[in-house]
Amino acid sequence: MATKSEPNKNEERRKRVFVGRLPPDFLRITSSECQNSQEQQEAADAQTALALQHQLGLPYSLNTVGRLSITVAQAKLVKNYGVARMDPYVILRVGHFVYETPADSSGGKNPKWNRVAHFLLPQGVKTIHIKIYDECSLRPDELIAWTEITIPENVMNGETCDDWFPLSGKQGERVEGMINLVISFTVSIQLMNYTIDIIIYMHSFSAWNIWYVSSHVICDGYSIHNIRLWQSKASTCYHFTQSIPG
Repeated sequence: MATKSEPNKNEERRKRVFVGRLPPDFLRITSSECQNSQEQQEAADAQTALALQHQLGLPYSLNTVGRLSITVAQAKLVKNYGVARMDPYVILRVGHFVYETPADSSGGKNPKWNRVAHFLLPQGVKTIHIKIYDECSLRPDELIAWTEITIPENVMNGETCDDWFPLSGKQGERVEGMINLVISFTVSIQLMNYTIDIIIYMHSFSAWNIWYVSSHVICDGYSIHNIRLWQSKASTCYHFTQSIPG
């Protein structure tokens, strides 16, 4: 069977193609569909914000004795784990509140952070939990050292403590190195009535399709930050204000 000539093939292809002016709504979402989608998203975000509001731990804010300020200055470690210089960072935990410093890139055995963290100190909490990790790119971050520090009595009496504390790790208990902290405490002033403001921000990391939620709680003039990961599809800010009677 003889093959068709090239001009005939092109003519047949043209007949199969839609030629002419495209309609105005070609490949576009109509305004009604867009509006419905936006309303659904706003309703979903409102529910998300309300759920986070109830999860922010108001009892901890109301049951505090004051504000604990911790400056994470530097550390001296006994060993560099890995081929390249380590990128250490610190995670502090006081009660249910957690603070993480940025990593000191190529800090190695002598990382420096000079970061200040403020914590609302709940009643009965007397310990600071500290962990130092090496930030890794191709594998999970590695735990380098850790320690638990009892808040010194002189700090609770209003003095500032600037001291080095021993670290535990693979080398053994209290022999992994030292960390330099500056710790101070401010007594909370109890008011008859005060206001708690809860502001919820949602930011998009489009490269990873992950949404970052930062909850900023202000109580008695002190602030704390709770960081969470949340799945959502809109960048939204919600602001709640509640008056708590004394």
